[in-house]
Amino acid sequence: MLFIGAVLGIVDDECFNCTSSKFQSWFNSSSQAGSTTAKISILDHGNGNWVPMLALVDGCTPAEELFLSSRLSLYVRFASQQPVPKHLFQVRHEKYDPDTLLHIRWNHEKYMVDFEGRVLGQVKLKELRAICKDLTDVPLGGLTLLFGDAQMKDDNAPLSCWGVKAGSKIVMNGIKPTAEQLNQLTTSGDPEEFALVLRILGSLEKSKTFVSEHLPKYEEEVESYLASNPSPSPSAPLAPGSKTILATMSPERKKVHDLHAKMSENLLQSLLALDGITFGPEFEVARAKRREAVKETQKLLDVIDAINVRVKESDKAAARL
Repeated sequence: MLFIGAVLGIVDDECFNCTSSKFQSWFNSSSQAGSTTAKISILDHGNGNWVPMLALVDGCTPAEELFLSSRLSLYVRFASQQPVPKHLFQVRHEKYDPDTLLHIRWNHEKYMVDFEGRVLGQVKLKELRAICKDLTDVPLGGLTLLFGDAQMKDDNAPLSCWGVKAGSKIVMNGIKPTAEQLNQLTTSGDPEEFALVLRILGSLEKSKTFVSEHLPKYEEEVESYLASNPSPSPSAPLAPGSKTILATMSPERKKVHDLHAKMSENLLQSLLALDGITFGPEFEVARAKRREAVKETQKLLDVIDAINVRVKESDKAAARL
């Protein structure tokens, strides 16, 4: 079976519904384990017979072993609402397989993921992302993995596509929603809707930041151009074989043109990105947030285009002189 190794982690099992985050919360609130590393799993022998397994990595002192064992026993009893017979409880010491081990870092937390019995290079990205989701409770829609300077995007690609090998260190980014955030930013508490809302809000904030950084310069260049009594600039394509409009523009006019093109293109790309965010009809909050973001982004684009209209009208007026 697949062992998920973390500072503290547990593999979900149908016999006993629990998650890594639940175990971590339980363990951390009731222990003083320090930096001891352990792997937890449930060995299912069928017919309702299952064995909690605590694998201690790199060895522990007898006192630490007893302490961790008691914590696992308490948690299993807490999660399954049934006692754990001592003869079923097993503890074994082991080391992670260095040929199938990955290191995951998320904020200040570190995890070890062991794809026991697998060829690491053939493991698909979606498998690793699913494991990271289980370990951290960060929704998949807001979970990204970075190896080196590259973001790992293709879920169906094997890890070897990014050069990931045994012992590689992968950085995970993402926000685990709080109960308050789920209540405020989702329709019915779905973490995936929360991730979509964050993505929408992030896109809008990025557009606002971009405009705030570039609009003052654009306005300054436009005012300078209009105050200089510009000479006529062509407003329509010239005959085939002739120079393009850009080639006939004055340096001042081309600077204004380039600034408008840069800002306009950025905002149009933002609108396309928002349009590409899809979700089911049940995500009412996400739909409302996207509608609002599209409206606000379009307003920013309208401001840019209104300034550009002034420039074009000035060009036309100069051409009539």
